[in-house]
Amino acid sequence: MLPRASAAISPISSFVAHNAEAHFAEARRLRLIEVINTMSRSVAIEMDLRLEAAALSEMAENTRGDPDFSRTPPSTGIALRIMC
Repeated sequence: MLPRASAAISPISSFVAHNAEAHFAEARRLRLIEVINTMSRSVAIEMDLRLEAAALSEMAENTRGDPDFSRTPPSTGIALRIMC
């Protein structure tokens, strides 16, 4: 489950999009509601830290033993405090 996809984009944006599409034919052509929903999903996916952690773990496995590459291990305690 993605984190708060509905909260990723301001509810005001959704309100404006719905009202614009209800009152203006030009706005219906632009499909503002669909744009807001797409942006909301995109932001929620980009902000999913589980994907970032998986990518970091994969990078660590791929570079393990490489003398030309060094990294600092992630501190999960800090990340948990920030998220909570």
